[in-house]
Amino acid sequence: MKYGQWVHTAWNERVGAPARISDITEDDDGFLYLLADSGLFRFDGLTFERIKIPASADVPGNPNHMIRIHNGDIWVSLPEGIAVVHEGRFQHLIPKGESTPNIVYQLMEDRQRRIWAAARNGLFEYLSGRWQEVGARAGLPAGRIVAVFEDSERTTWISTGTQVYTRAIGQDKFRDRHIDCIEILQFLEDPAGRIWAADLGKSVHPIFSPRENDPVLHSEVRVGSVRAVFDARGALWVTSLGDGLRRVEHPETRFGSIKEFSPNGEIFDEHQGLTANVMSTIFCARNGTIWTGGIHGLDKFTRSRIISKSKSTGVTNFGAMVADTTGHVWYVSQNVLVGLYSTPNGVEEHDLKLTVSPGGRKPAPVEAAPYLYTFVPTFCVGETRGILCFDHGRAQMIARPAVIPTGAIENIAWLDQNHTLWLVTQRQGNFFYKGKTWIPVPSSAVPLPSTPTAQIDAPDGSEWIAFGERMYRVVAGRAEILPWGQQLNIGIIRSIVRHGSHYWFGGGKGLGYYDGKRVVTIFSEEANGLIGINGVEETEAGDLWLAAGHGLLRLKSDEVQHALQIDRYKPAYESYGLQEGLPDIGVANERLASNGLLYFLTEEGYGYIDTTDVPGVTSLKPILRGIEANGRPVESGEQTVLGPGVSNFKLRFGAIDFDNPEHVSYKYKLSGVDNEWQLAGTQPEAAYTNLAPGRYDFHVLTKDAGGPWSKDRRLVSIYLKPTWYQMAVTKILAGVVLLACVLLLYRWRLRLAEEAVASTYSARMDERLRISADFHDTFLQTIQGSKTIADHALTKADDQTVMRLSMERLSLNLKQAVEEGRKALTTLRPSNSMREGFATLLPAIAKREYGTKDIRVDINTGGKVKQLHSEVYEELLLIYREAIRNACSHAQATALTVTVTYGKVFTLAVADNGIGISRLIIESGKANHFGLESMKQRAESVGGSFRIIGNPGLGTKVTIEIPGRFAYLD
Repeated sequence: MKYGQWVHTAWNERVGAPARISDITEDDDGFLYLLADSGLFRFDGLTFERIKIPASADVPGNPNHMIRIHNGDIWVSLPEGIAVVHEGRFQHLIPKGESTPNIVYQLMEDRQRRIWAAARNGLFEYLSGRWQEVGARAGLPAGRIVAVFEDSERTTWISTGTQVYTRAIGQDKFRDRHIDCIEILQFLEDPAGRIWAADLGKSVHPIFSPRENDPVLHSEVRVGSVRAVFDARGALWVTSLGDGLRRVEHPETRFGSIKEFSPNGEIFDEHQGLTANVMSTIFCARNGTIWTGGIHGLDKFTRSRIISKSKSTGVTNFGAMVADTTGHVWYVSQNVLVGLYSTPNGVEEHDLKLTVSPGGRKPAPVEAAPYLYTFVPTFCVGETRGILCFDHGRAQMIARPAVIPTGAIENIAWLDQNHTLWLVTQRQGNFFYKGKTWIPVPSSAVPLPSTPTAQIDAPDGSEWIAFGERMYRVVAGRAEILPWGQQLNIGIIRSIVRHGSHYWFGGGKGLGYYDGKRVVTIFSEEANGLIGINGVEETEAGDLWLAAGHGLLRLKSDEVQHALQIDRYKPAYESYGLQEGLPDIGVANERLASNGLLYFLTEEGYGYIDTTDVPGVTSLKPILRGIEANGRPVESGEQTVLGPGVSNFKLRFGAIDFDNPEHVSYKYKLSGVDNEWQLAGTQPEAAYTNLAPGRYDFHVLTKDAGGPWSKDRRLVSIYLKPTWYQMAVTKILAGVVLLACVLLLYRWRLRLAEEAVASTYSARMDERLRISADFHDTFLQTIQGSKTIADHALTKADDQTVMRLSMERLSLNLKQAVEEGRKALTTLRPSNSMREGFATLLPAIAKREYGTKDIRVDINTGGKVKQLHSEVYEELLLIYREAIRNACSHAQATALTVTVTYGKVFTLAVADNGIGISRLIIESGKANHFGLESMKQRAESVGGSFRIIGNPGLGTKVTIEIPGRFAYLD
């Protein structure tokens, strides 16, 4: 809500504001602190955050006062003592004792950074970490002190309520000022050094002036008040306990009493939107904003640089607006031409009734069309019946050409630089007025397409006229299309302004620029930013002011230059709306006067702003609202430590903005995670998951609607502590253990490989020994015998009989050698078919081994036949052959029993009925014979066992057992 030049905003209990606010202050970051019956709150424009205080002081009851001291800490008076708050967090409590203030009414820090407390039990000073009572030794009476204040001359003022005491710098004692009062609860100082008192039972009035016989000492604001304040411009704001607020501009000029409801003071109460008429505190922030607290919430008053006025009586349907060369601005409605004049006391307006007396009859009001053209002192106003020329106070109606129907307004008229009146129409052609006659102009080279939307005089005497999205140049009534106009692409062109040698165009979709050589189209980052532009004005400083359908916009000169020099650059802008004092959100037109005042029109009235005295928009400071780790809220600060075991967290953040907090946009980035800025829009929240232990810096950028992004700021540093298994020491130890295990595994595998190679080598050596032994015992023996027979035959060469017998024996020996060699080769050749059943091959093998000897062989099979591993298969055949050979050659057996069993353990048993074998041979073997040892080694090489049982005269039994997991393929 707008009160004159002040914009009011309210927060009541329904939106979360605390009730019964007793004091207000701010910290260095811009947070607002509110002390209420329900506790201490911190406010950022959006959230009222209750500050937690220890249980002993968690229910403040009825706190009275707080101050911000030099280091930024907030001191809060509570029944339990003084709570010290730093950056929104409780730090410690200065407890109450026997010689400490009891029920503090007011706290004060002097220029020597000493803290004073006005309390129910006297005045106290905080020195060297403890309270010291200032009482009789300083000339003060015992008992209640309700106010303490130090003025600019470092004089200390004390109030007991009914008495006032002062002590100048360098003095030891306070002296009674003998001031007539009822209940003074506050002192304050105006810009001239006067000391004023807020007397609850009387008024707010000055009680001291550095000037002698100062007439201001006789002034007063007749409102009983507990708090008052001077704003940045010296106006006095006064609270009341039932009548709202009072504001007195320049109270030093109001000699005498300003009564309770005097027109000399502005009144703000519940009827005008105040949260309550009972206001208990008031505070002037560093930026000049006035904050007040009452029984139902919080109120803010911000001085607007926009001065707005409501519609004048009889003025309806605001139309065109122009500025003349004298610095005056004019606008027209249906029947009034209004001139705005800038004076030392502000802007004054003069209404000129537009009437015409046709044929000497009674003057009739003019129904003006929404356009106005002027070359002082002549004005031309479009009217439904014609063109009204207003010259030196006389109005002359120039009727439209007869071919134009009455009421048709699809035309545009202007005075050229020679004061010739021109009229361009859409359908009936173009005309100029000369000798009281409209003279038609030859047809334009190009027909005009629609109703004109904007017009401007060109330096060459031509007119540039916009028809919708196209630009036309009109010379002597003839129109032609400007080809570069199609490059603007800004929608319907609503405004054209020339500044020096370049032009600006305001359109429905954006902003256009043309300097005679190039066309530049400018858009904003926001979709609803630089749109609906009804007017453009450029200041001498190079700033652009835009009248838009959603407010008044300002582009600073550096942003304008960036937009003209950088391709597709989207400039930042400042937006002025209802919060900044506009009477209505839509700005229909604007004009910049030569003195720097920018005038604008809205549906609710007109207004103006001094473009030479507009500060830049300050960037918004981001704030951290809270952190959740693994779904739970945690204590947070600029340095936050989480964990161990935390890998997920969520950050809630925002910005301090008391005007438009819901329009703030945010970007954020977490170092080490985000490579680019993440756009949060207006939802200030960021969540991260599956993060490794370590430090992460969270950065935030903020900007108001249309404004520039703030500078990069680290909002919080988060350190995720590792669990024991994530620590570097643990990882190093784990690496060492893993390396040791790999090394041990490698050595174990190497040993297995070595043992396998050694076993293979040993088996091969054993096989060679067996083969050599077999060759020695069979083949070589036969050859040796054959040689002996041949040698004997050679000694009896002459004896044919001996020679024949020797040859026959030699033939038989050689036959035997061939068979023995074939047998040896058979043992070296692997099986041709592993798929044949093992037991089915045994009879044939046995027959080859015993040859022509008469030996009976019985083969027995048990269990389900299974396929054997190839190595097992070959080793069993060799063992079986050796067993048959031993039975035939050494045991002199006549019968063999072979048993093959397929079970969990594969078993091969060969038993004979021969002469048996001694235990000594079983245990130690036979010299130069390797058969038994070879069979044992073969059985063990395939994971089996070898067993031989035998006694002399009782036969021999050889048994081989191999576990199924080693013997079978499946």
